[in-house]
Amino acid sequence: MSKKNERVNILGVRFNGDSENKMLEKIGKMVEDDKQHYIVTPNPEIVMAAQKDKRFRRILNRADLIVPDGVGIIWASQILYGVSGRISKRIAGVDLMEEICYLATRQGWSVFFLGARRGVADKCARELQNRYSGLLVTGTYSGRAEPKYDEKVRKKILNLIGEAKIDFLFVAYGGKRQEKWIIRNLPKLPVKIAMGVGGSFDFISGQVKRAPQWMQKFGLEWFWRLICQPWRWKRQLVLFSFVLAVLKAKFFGK
Repeated sequence: MSKKNERVNILGVRFNGDSENKMLEKIGKMVEDDKQHYIVTPNPEIVMAAQKDKRFRRILNRADLIVPDGVGIIWASQILYGVSGRISKRIAGVDLMEEICYLATRQGWSVFFLGARRGVADKCARELQNRYSGLLVTGTYSGRAEPKYDEKVRKKILNLIGEAKIDFLFVAYGGKRQEKWIIRNLPKLPVKIAMGVGGSFDFISGQVKRAPQWMQKFGLEWFWRLICQPWRWKRQLVLFSFVLAVLKAKFFGK
């Protein structure tokens, strides 16, 4: 196995170094086997949350795919492992989700959209069906991420899908909450693969405008979101903590 395909340790979170095409190939194989799987898409903010929550870090590292969502992850890999970085490139969770939906139309896979604000999941599903004709959506539900609501959400999902099974459950509860929800509930649902997708529903449905392509190319999506959602400024401060933590790991070890 090449080093690029090995897990790449960034502050204790072990990312996959595969290309997007290789990840999609692995996802296709997951659909065909007899196991349940889940995918996570950590960015620097999520990596820093995992520093303080060991259980959350274990949840991330047990995922079948840990997708590097954030230019900061690529930068960190280059600092820690040299110019090649051992990670091909940043793979945005929203882009991977769209690629899965595109493949779903060709392979006959079913999808379900869970989370986000009321009505957003439904708008996201309709938009993706417009983009990818034939996409099989088994249902949408806003739900709640708190444990006390889990049974209610599971019953709603089961009522919506009837006797059907779900190949892909996209969970948009936001970082940390969505991964913990998946761990609690995946074994109790007829779901093949669950994927935490953060704010992807907002982007696809048009609730939140995504950064222009040139800003995405230069890794400035965080700045675009700060402009569009200035209330996020406190959350953005974690990026500085991430940079310091990576430099500390590089020059002083843990």
